[in-house]
Amino acid sequence: MTTDRQALVSVLADLERLLKRYQDPYAPIVTGARERIESEEEVPVPPNELAEVRQMFGGMATLNDIYISKVNRHRVDDEEEANRKVDELRNALWRLVVDVEELREN
Repeated sequence: MTTDRQALVSVLADLERLLKRYQDPYAPIVTGARERIESEEEVPVPPNELAEVRQMFGGMATLNDIYISKVNRHRVDDEEEANRKVDELRNALWRLVVDVEELREN
């Protein structure tokens, strides 16, 4: 597994675990992306797989819309900490996507 792939899989796996922990309905989407990137043997990460992760950030009902809260029916005690972690992982994932795309352009 290449470094790009390892980093993407690692962040997606961390995000997946966090979303599953709070029973967020977006977790299966993250799981699917992680599984496809993890199982793909093409080096580097294929553009379609990278595009799938990028699409998680655009439009309605996407990764950007996740807010962990009891009001949203999440089982959470510390909403602030949960959302800090979601933000941290979401930002790390976005940076990875942008970095990989920039490497491809050069």
